[in-house]
Amino acid sequence: MQKTNLKFKVWDGKKICEVKNIEFAEDGVIITKDDGYFGYLDSDFQLLQYTGFKDKNGKEIYTGYILDCSYINPMTGDVVKKLYVVGPAKAYVKAQCIGGHPYDNFPLFLKDDRGVIIGNKYQNPELLEVK
Repeated sequence: MQKTNLKFKVWDGKKICEVKNIEFAEDGVIITKDDGYFGYLDSDFQLLQYTGFKDKNGKEIYTGYILDCSYINPMTGDVVKKLYVVGPAKAYVKAQCIGGHPYDNFPLFLKDDRGVIIGNKYQNPELLEVK
């Protein structure tokens, strides 16, 4: 089994930053970003946890990221567009199909090496819209 360290990034309302420190206080969870600024979780900050997986280009996949798992249908030669947003589930990390059937979701490890990170749901909300 592969050992994975806990790693986080944070959406600060404007950009995604590395997390330098997480502190649990009486009034909430305080997150210190790589630029030294800090804030409280669920104010403007949203934590993105590293899933332990990488996309087919070797980039680390965090919750909130959007993966393009499109493929060419071997019968027709048509491109089948499949976008997934990565999120937590009860016992695993899941990839939820954007605009697809509710059952077109799966544990992330089934698609991680075939998908490519194309953005995240915070900086690229337009990717979540069904076209």
